[in-house]
Amino acid sequence: LDKGGNDPNPETDGIVCMRNIFDVEFRLPDGSLWASQKVKYGQRVDMSLVPDPFLDGKGFRGWGDITVPVTDDLVFTADFIDLRTGMVRVTYMDVDGVTVLWREYVMSGSPAEWDGSPSKASTAQYDYVFRGWDSDLSGVSRDISVNPVFDSIVKSYTVYFSDYDRTPISESVTGYGSPAQQPPVPSRESTVSYQYDFVGWSLTPNNYVPVDLSNVTETLYVFAYYQPSAKEYTLTFIDSGNVVSEHPVKYGSVIGGRYALDLYKGEYLAKMYRDAGLTLEYDVNYVVVGDTTVHVSKIPGSYDSDRDADGNVVGDAVSVTYDSALASHLVATDGATLICDISQFSNGMAASFDHATLEVLSEILGGDSKVRIVVPRGFLIMNVSDLVDISSGEGISFAVGNGPSSVKISSALKKLDYSVFYRTDLKSGNLAVMDISGSRGKATVGLEMGGEDIETVNVWNVTASGATSGIPSSYDGRNAVFDTDLLQFYAVGSPEAGRAVQTVTCPYGEVEFHSDGTGLNGFGTLVSMTVDNLGETLFVPSVLEGCTLRQIVGGAFNGVTNATSVVVPGTVQIFGWDSWTNPSVTDVYFIGDRPRFDGSVPSNVTVHWTDDAEGWDSEGDVTIHTYDGSHKKDVFSFTYYVLDGEIVIHRYVSGIHVDIPDSIAVGGTDYPVAHIGDSAFMFNRSSSVHADFDLDYRVYTLDTVEFGSSVRDIHSRAFHGSTLEYVLSLESVVHIGDEAFLGCGSLTNISMSDGLVFIGRSAFEGCDGKAFTRVTLPDTMVLMGDAAFRGCSNISNVSLGNGLSSISAECFEGCSNLTNLEISDGVAHIGDNAFRNCSGMQFVDLNNVVQVGANSFRSDSGDSSMEFVVIGAGITGLGDSAFSGNPSITEIEAHCPY
Repeated sequence: LDKGGNDPNPETDGIVCMRNIFDVEFRLPDGSLWASQKVKYGQRVDMSLVPDPFLDGKGFRGWGDITVPVTDDLVFTADFIDLRTGMVRVTYMDVDGVTVLWREYVMSGSPAEWDGSPSKASTAQYDYVFRGWDSDLSGVSRDISVNPVFDSIVKSYTVYFSDYDRTPISESVTGYGSPAQQPPVPSRESTVSYQYDFVGWSLTPNNYVPVDLSNVTETLYVFAYYQPSAKEYTLTFIDSGNVVSEHPVKYGSVIGGRYALDLYKGEYLAKMYRDAGLTLEYDVNYVVVGDTTVHVSKIPGSYDSDRDADGNVVGDAVSVTYDSALASHLVATDGATLICDISQFSNGMAASFDHATLEVLSEILGGDSKVRIVVPRGFLIMNVSDLVDISSGEGISFAVGNGPSSVKISSALKKLDYSVFYRTDLKSGNLAVMDISGSRGKATVGLEMGGEDIETVNVWNVTASGATSGIPSSYDGRNAVFDTDLLQFYAVGSPEAGRAVQTVTCPYGEVEFHSDGTGLNGFGTLVSMTVDNLGETLFVPSVLEGCTLRQIVGGAFNGVTNATSVVVPGTVQIFGWDSWTNPSVTDVYFIGDRPRFDGSVPSNVTVHWTDDAEGWDSEGDVTIHTYDGSHKKDVFSFTYYVLDGEIVIHRYVSGIHVDIPDSIAVGGTDYPVAHIGDSAFMFNRSSSVHADFDLDYRVYTLDTVEFGSSVRDIHSRAFHGSTLEYVLSLESVVHIGDEAFLGCGSLTNISMSDGLVFIGRSAFEGCDGKAFTRVTLPDTMVLMGDAAFRGCSNISNVSLGNGLSSISAECFEGCSNLTNLEISDGVAHIGDNAFRNCSGMQFVDLNNVVQVGANSFRSDSGDSSMEFVVIGAGITGLGDSAFSGNPSITEIEAHCPY
């Protein structure tokens, strides 16, 4: 029926009628109707419903090919032959033994010659070939019915064998029910992190679904499935140039404390170093990512700890014991004797001594001798006799841990310019020992600072009640060192340590840019770029002002200083060398296929390209590697390359939870993972975009990314359109590029790093998930691009750090649930449309703002909750329609003279 409930008329309704039932008629030679029936599409006529017609003196032969499937209205016409005396009839039956295919009339004794060829439907096992009829028809002398006879041919099926990456291996043509001829057992090349063992042939390449190849009954596509396991490497320990021992270890495992304890068990602790000069220490948590050489020195003493069933160190203490023979090896240096050094163990690990050991040390060294106990993040120096007294027969332990977070102490710390807060734990048995003033002398304490070029350190003692007092201190190159008779809580700081590290504010500086269109498919042209890059590599973004970069004109980088290397994204199709006058940039890297060059490469510039790119004259010198890892039971993979001594993550390949390591070993050298590359984790359903950006995933399942501690930069469009939900551990990130998280509608709240400087244009635009509710920017934030959080409709709380001097145009436009806004005192300018259509805001305090842009707090719908506005004395400009569409405003507190 048509929309009015009437029978459709194709001419007037524009409706195409699709029929499923057709009319079949059986007519005599004179055209008269003999029988009819309705037949569904694709079915055959039911001849049991059609009686044979008759005509005097005629012999009915048949209706024609009544086995044809019906796909349209059909008319069958009866076929007759004139009967003569002496004729006999041959009736040809179909394979079902019921349907008559044809009747042939021949003179008695003559052969039957109908050339019809009946067929029999194939089964899964057999094809059938017509051989003939079941009776001899060479001389027919009577009426006879004959049935067709078929030869059965066993069907063959092809089994297609492919590797894990769908690369064809071989094909096996196999008869039904027979086993397939399998190729030789394939192998998969190991990666840095995994080795692969062939498990068997699977119906899918991604999950092991075993397939029975001993009894093939259909066409099969099977894939080699490999079980990944951590690749095995060798851990080699060397003492004074001699190999002490070698141990097999799995990729991703930690060295652990067992080797340090067991290498010279009972006599020495093995202190572990990266270099033969014993200057660069290993800690027990170092992750093995390749064959690893560990140089060791010997620390006298018998060291041990609690162990698990495999002998691995567990618990939070390392016990140190001495007998007279071991104690005799001890030598005093710098006025104290080292009796313990467990600094290579995990933070918080305690060194413990039983009372008998302390008495042995007192006897061998002398009671007035000072001894040094070194633990992770600090040390303690005391007279050994004082330790014996404190032990009181119970033994002692010492550790340096994080300070407590009580309200009183937290309040006290706000008054101090400190960078680290520690707790010193000296215990006698299980009892804490804090006041040692009754002993013979003060203790010397060292607490790790970890800075460079520090000249002055400040140390404060903080009591449990929140009282603070400064302590004279010095710096030994690693630790803040001071004398004290109260072992409790300490805040440590340094004016030098508090200085911000100089960094590029905007990673691409100021640009002149022309665009034709917008978004992923736009055509943008970079005319000029001006930036002091402070010696870092300049990564040119693939997007500027919301448009994809396609062309870079000649001389565009003449304004770039202090950058020896420039990285050009794969979206660039035209690159100009003419008018190049930059003397400092000597290396240009192209991450993608070769663009069209306008002009010749300058003599002082070397061009590099990746080994997987097309259009170049030879193979590139930038190798794209693959990193395979796992998070619990979930495996993941991404590609990367090494540039200027750092790892740049290139493209996401697979995985739900991606753990980005701190470093990756390439060629035996560890390189820090510093950059999430341009469009590295981008997701887009368009095949043209997929090809344009050379995206590497086949199936996109990304849910969580956990950053390593060395990642500084998240480049433009890094997670554009991603299904990403959780972002963890951004503590080291300095720059978040343009459109980095644009359109990540499932994203939850992100804890921005304390060192964050820059958030690019549209970096979080459209992150409108219900769990993306809060934005807190640190004081280090200097610059935020236009529309950075536009359309984040569920953000309710925004706190802006003190480093921002302006809020960019359209920055929070459309954040309709924003109710709590803290504008820091340093913000002087609010851009056009910055908070447009933020209808949930009830008040805004502009007390320190100088300039408010047009439409900055406008409500297009007129249903805003804005009631109260504070305008400060220093304001010089209020843009057109700044508060238009806010009918609920009932009070304006204005301190300005105009």
